[in-house]
Amino acid sequence: MNKLLDEADRREYLNRLGVMVVELTANGVVDFINDAGVKILGNERKDIVAKNWFKNFIPKRMRSEMNNLFKETLAGKIGTFLSHENSVINKNGEERVILWNSTLVQDSEGVNVGLLCTGQDITDERLAEEALRESENRSRAISDYAQESILMIDDKGLITYSNKSAIKLFGYSEGELIGANMHSMIVPKRYRKEHFEAFEIFRKTGKGSIIGKIIALTLLKKSGEEFPVELSVSAVKMKGRWSAVGIIRDISERRDAEKKTRKAFQDQLVIDSILQISLKDIPLEKQLRLSLRLLLSIPWLAALSKGCVFIIDKKSKSLKLKAHIGLSNKILSLCSSVSFDKCLCGKVAVSGEVQFIDSSSNDHSDRYDGSNPHCHYVVPILSEGTVLGVINLYLEFDHLYDEGEVAFLELVANTLSGLIKRKHIEAEKEKLWNQLLQSQKMESIGRLTGGIAHDFNNLLAAIMGFGDLAIQEIAKDSPAREYVSTMIEASERATKLTQQLLAFSRKQVLEVKCIDLNELVGHLTKMLRRVIGEDIQLKLNTKAPISNVMADATQIEQILLNLTVNARHAMPNGGVLAVTTADVELDEDSINEHVEAKPGKYVMMSVKDTGTGMSKAVQEKIFEPFFTTKELGKGTGLGLSTVFGIIKQHDGYISVHSEEGAGTEFLVYFPATEKVKKTPMPIQKAESLKRGSETILTVDDDVMFQQMCSGILESLGYNVLVASSAEQALQLIKDTDTKIDLLFTDVVLTGLNGYELYEQARVLLPYIKVLFTSGYMDNQVVVDKIIQNEMPFIKKPVRAEELSDKVRDVLD
Repeated sequence: MNKLLDEADRREYLNRLGVMVVELTANGVVDFINDAGVKILGNERKDIVAKNWFKNFIPKRMRSEMNNLFKETLAGKIGTFLSHENSVINKNGEERVILWNSTLVQDSEGVNVGLLCTGQDITDERLAEEALRESENRSRAISDYAQESILMIDDKGLITYSNKSAIKLFGYSEGELIGANMHSMIVPKRYRKEHFEAFEIFRKTGKGSIIGKIIALTLLKKSGEEFPVELSVSAVKMKGRWSAVGIIRDISERRDAEKKTRKAFQDQLVIDSILQISLKDIPLEKQLRLSLRLLLSIPWLAALSKGCVFIIDKKSKSLKLKAHIGLSNKILSLCSSVSFDKCLCGKVAVSGEVQFIDSSSNDHSDRYDGSNPHCHYVVPILSEGTVLGVINLYLEFDHLYDEGEVAFLELVANTLSGLIKRKHIEAEKEKLWNQLLQSQKMESIGRLTGGIAHDFNNLLAAIMGFGDLAIQEIAKDSPAREYVSTMIEASERATKLTQQLLAFSRKQVLEVKCIDLNELVGHLTKMLRRVIGEDIQLKLNTKAPISNVMADATQIEQILLNLTVNARHAMPNGGVLAVTTADVELDEDSINEHVEAKPGKYVMMSVKDTGTGMSKAVQEKIFEPFFTTKELGKGTGLGLSTVFGIIKQHDGYISVHSEEGAGTEFLVYFPATEKVKKTPMPIQKAESLKRGSETILTVDDDVMFQQMCSGILESLGYNVLVASSAEQALQLIKDTDTKIDLLFTDVVLTGLNGYELYEQARVLLPYIKVLFTSGYMDNQVVVDKIIQNEMPFIKKPVRAEELSDKVRDVLD
């Protein structure tokens, strides 16, 4: 460096400069520093000059680098001028950033002897720049890690900035987005014209209908997928041009959640509405149809609006169509009744599991021309694991299986299950109530008819008995003998009528024995064929061994004959009559037709015809006495009422299944027994009335019957004592000295019954024998005891011949 000024003037000039000036020797020692430099370093001049610049005033981390740079400059490797920046350390240990302009100092011979460095303190500027960089980095980091996507669009519609969220959202790389046209990249084609026109107004004015607002719209991903977003747009003016900053939030999940919420609300609304329907007092079919209509109003089912509801019919093991919407007549014809092994609905009824089938499924057993491809949900209606019915819903051919839909349909099915069960319970209650009313009505009628028949039976017994006595006194050629015979014959016919009434009222006396129904039916075969005639085919299904029953064989024959006669009248043009016997087990479901029925083992006897059948109204009254559908004078109306009474008296049950034009079947059930049938002894008929001379005490509260019996016995040579009550008979035994050989007593007496009378009489007369009689069973326990103990018994009305034989048998 040429010294144009003297040294003092030069240094004075350098001290006045506002920038830092440092002159270093070739050894890196400070030869001169101006006032600005002293101020920057904060040291006194004496503490700076003559000190090694690099060791004392350069930060350690860059000391070696700066020293090497200094040496290279002195060596001429860099040039005569050097511009760079580095930090210096002040007195307080703080670093200051200096921008240097350095020039070589040469001697007169041009040798490099030092370096004159002019430095400007740029620390504040660098701190500001660093702060700005940090702010930018922080903003960038915030932007990149923000949940929302951020795009900046210039006035040409080009994307100038995109954060990481936006890159991820749209599926493009940053290089693909930056510089790309917004309209063609992220706006669906059908909306581009509208977007472009709005942007043209914005870029000119900075205004628009969406600026400063949050709006919902649809954008486009790289994959071509459209998705809903919320967009907030702000206008920014940069260098006189309007740019837009958009903050985008993907609301697909929220929309899905809103959709699910709406769907859940709609689903719950359907469930609530079905529950309300279940409370309405309307038929089940209408409730199911209204419920089905509600179900088909749901959007994903409304596309086809076709479906139906089946209810299980346990007896036929099939599904019965109870409600339908949108089905063609062809489908209704094919699917009015679906068996359990048929089609998908029948299979679901058995499995109890939800099924989904697509349009290509082969699970449709019933197919027909013109049916379009479609899908199905078939859902069982379950109650505690038992299938009550099936819901069949039609879906579009491209519908996909959805677990959420299945869960909803199962909830609907469960709601319908409650509806159906409630209706079943109501129907069952009504049925039981009607059965109870019918039972009470029949019981009342039975008590009335039984009382009348009892009294009438005693009168007939007297007429017949006295008739038998009178005819013995009348000459065979007397016209009066024919009159009396006719009177007795009429009495016998009337007796049959009273026996029917007593049978209905369950007051007749049964002679119960262990019998085999197959054997009984076999014995009656010839008679049955005569009853039905040649134009009706008789089929007997009685081959399999069956259990025995405790019954009065005569009364069971009466049942079979009455049912056969009825069947004959129902088939005026011929047909088929089938009689079937079988062992059956009746469970809780099987006995719900009978109020008093009990589960257990029974022997069933079925009489089935192919005749005209009966209406529901007729079926409700067929067992009532004097009810008949026959013409006046052609039926008493006591046939089926007699059957009913006999069956009830045997602790059995009867049910009828009939449809007009489709025949009738009567099913009779008798409790099975494990007892073994005994072989009866042959009965030899006496040629004349048997006589005797013993003393017989007759006890009966009916004076006329007593007089008749006494007359018969006295005519046969017996000594007869009479009493009208058990108490009177016991007193007579105590008072008389006459030996009483036989007690002939009615079972039904006022006060002590006949059996109790006999027990007390034996205490007084241990040798006394007994013969019981009754035509009216008021105390079944006593009658059963007499019959089961095989005690002598004769049924009213009593004929002279029968009485003479029975008395002689007991006494002998």
